[in-house]
Amino acid sequence: MVVPPPIPSSSDNFSTGPIPVHNNMTTITANDNVDAFHHCTSLMGQGLIEQLGWMFYYVKPNSSIFMSVDEVPNYEVQIFPIFGVLVIIEQMIRLMQRKRFSRLSDVIVNIGAGLVFVAVRVALLGVVLKLFYFLYDNYRIVDLPKNCVSTWFISLLSVEFVYYWVHRSLHEINIFWASHQFHHNAVEVDISVTLRDTVVDLVIYEFFPTPLALFVPPPILLVHMQFSLIYQVWLHTEVVSHLGPIEYIINTPRQHRVHHGKNPWCIDKNYGALLMVFDRIFGTYQPEEEKIVFGTTEKPYETFDTVTLHFYYYYDSVWKKFKSMNTFGDKMRALFYGPGWAPGKPRTGLLSDIPPVDIYAPIERYDCEISFWESFYVMLHSFIIAMGFYVITDHPLVRNSPLNAMIIMFYVLFALTSFGTIFDRRSIGPLVESTRCLLFFPFDSYVMQPWIEQLSPPLHLHVFIDYMLGLIRLIHIISIAVWLFFWFRNVRRNPTALKAELLLVSDNKSTLLKEDKCISAFAYSNNINVINQRRPWAIALYAVTMVMSLTFMFFIFALRFEECNSIFKTSNNIEL
Repeated sequence: MVVPPPIPSSSDNFSTGPIPVHNNMTTITANDNVDAFHHCTSLMGQGLIEQLGWMFYYVKPNSSIFMSVDEVPNYEVQIFPIFGVLVIIEQMIRLMQRKRFSRLSDVIVNIGAGLVFVAVRVALLGVVLKLFYFLYDNYRIVDLPKNCVSTWFISLLSVEFVYYWVHRSLHEINIFWASHQFHHNAVEVDISVTLRDTVVDLVIYEFFPTPLALFVPPPILLVHMQFSLIYQVWLHTEVVSHLGPIEYIINTPRQHRVHHGKNPWCIDKNYGALLMVFDRIFGTYQPEEEKIVFGTTEKPYETFDTVTLHFYYYYDSVWKKFKSMNTFGDKMRALFYGPGWAPGKPRTGLLSDIPPVDIYAPIERYDCEISFWESFYVMLHSFIIAMGFYVITDHPLVRNSPLNAMIIMFYVLFALTSFGTIFDRRSIGPLVESTRCLLFFPFDSYVMQPWIEQLSPPLHLHVFIDYMLGLIRLIHIISIAVWLFFWFRNVRRNPTALKAELLLVSDNKSTLLKEDKCISAFAYSNNINVINQRRPWAIALYAVTMVMSLTFMFFIFALRFEECNSIFKTSNNIEL
């Protein structure tokens, strides 16, 4: 309970000294509060710089050596603020280079997949750590000191070595490629593509370092498992060119672009995360030679539905191939040999089977034309989900509860499916999205409210949080009403198409809002004047929404520092 300040006397009104702040324990002046604010701002700046360093694996070993896994930060969640800043900076650079912005539908799918990835990781973390400790406590083959810098570097190299082979297996084993293909079928490479991974990829990445627990202490192993993935954020971009001699050892965007190319000379190359050393040793290193065409050699499935994209290729690339084989041996090879294998061919197939690419042809990809307001709606709700994810995922209520983490994962997956129906212009979209908005309220009651109760913020901060949550609830109520209106309106207009889609017997992707404008192979030039793509007011609305979302994210980021919390706890008691 916050004690209201005493009523000032008339003499107080003419005081030239510092304004006193009354507190139960101490008296704090307004000047002290200003100093604390400056200190808080300085800490936030240092925190962002530190996070930026994480992106480049720039971290002091002594600051990331922990004696217990409970002490290891959730780096993957903590980098959200700087990740958001880098996404915006990259788009501004693309604008200056006269390239179009990354497509909103792709960015939403990519970031949403990343949220699911992190949620599943949080849910699995307890199981993974128990396995690590079981091996380390009972079967370790050497005792490396836990608080030694040499152990830190041994762990780094060990994780990098194992990551190289696991990543290579994702490309050279068909049942793994069916999952990893989702990451590679992006036809543009930007920072958000870093997060474009499937749940199956996550499970593989979580368990791949298991043998390392035979000699690496689990806390240090957990640190490098996170940094190995975080480092790859900046590798996924087209705005960084040659970086000189460091590319001989260190992985850079220029080398990772080769990994994402579908040019024949790019196939199955450059698997490393941080280092290029193992690619050079094992013969998979390839420098950039000419313009790269991104994507996969197979035509990607035409949808924005994340769940479908996560699992469709198990049917299309694995099951169909498995079923077509005549012998048991060939059926097993269809599963565990490369995706290019066929009877009579080498394990990974023939490079001559890779179709040539026209590096000068415009990019072709599936697209649907949706209105500005539909795009803005999805962007707004995506920001709400991302902000909520950042706020609660690193909280003990989620970090210590696999059930809560799985609830978050399923809610995000359902949201991505719903947004996919909007991007795909499916007739069922309004019903799915109104259902998703309705499910927000039990999610809010079960997950968000306990977080608020445990947060125990000061009074005015509590009012701010209640105001924000109230606004979010109002947005969802209005969204439910709008989408149900469109649903019932179009039930009367086209009941046959809706019934067919509900019964899953139609591939109709016509919209409830206007006529079908989906294009199977939407070709466009990458170098166009983006200023003419949107009206200035539309760009301004996007920008304001992003700035507000980032501001809220940095506000939550500030609460991670005790000095910043002290400002919020005392600012209510300043006398005027």
